[in-house]
Amino acid sequence: MKQITICQAKCLKLLTLITILLFFSNCSKDCKPETFNNNVDESYLPDIMPYSDTSTRLFLKNRKDTLLFKSLGINKQIIKDDDNVEGCDINNLENLTLIMKASDTDYFEIKYYATKKEGTLATIRVNQDGITKPNDYGNFRYYYPPITSVDILFTSYDTVNVIYSSNNLCTIYTKPKIGILKFQTPTNVYELIK
Repeated sequence: MKQITICQAKCLKLLTLITILLFFSNCSKDCKPETFNNNVDESYLPDIMPYSDTSTRLFLKNRKDTLLFKSLGINKQIIKDDDNVEGCDINNLENLTLIMKASDTDYFEIKYYATKKEGTLATIRVNQDGITKPNDYGNFRYYYPPITSVDILFTSYDTVNVIYSSNNLCTIYTKPKIGILKFQTPTNVYELIK
């Protein structure tokens, strides 16, 4: 009878282990897929996106030019995310986007979206100069100190939220139910007229 060498025994153990791993990995893909819908809390829309499909806002740019920003409407998307350990479950993530545009270079964009892990977040982009870090949607309604008051074109606003872009080049002043009051880029300042 022929004897098995140590090398052959190790190879046989390795082959057995690979076979077992392949068998179990195939079994885990036979799961029943579940779909999870992660939606935004629409009760926060007046605080984050207080604009409709027909909204307009008049801003003063650099204290000399008047610009009319027009809503391009709220765009709703459902993004499918099936990136998980088993590759089985599907997450439908709701994503709302609104763009207010005066020109190709003068605009702001608000995104309010659900995520799989972090909950619901919001970001604001101004022109091409910067986008804010994702903010918890609750920050648009419930402020943490300091609570800011600001005067913009002879109008005083209280409980104003000040948000900075992630590159710290832009500053955005927002107020629930009114929206963006002022935004400042490295080269321009936009102030709400009405």
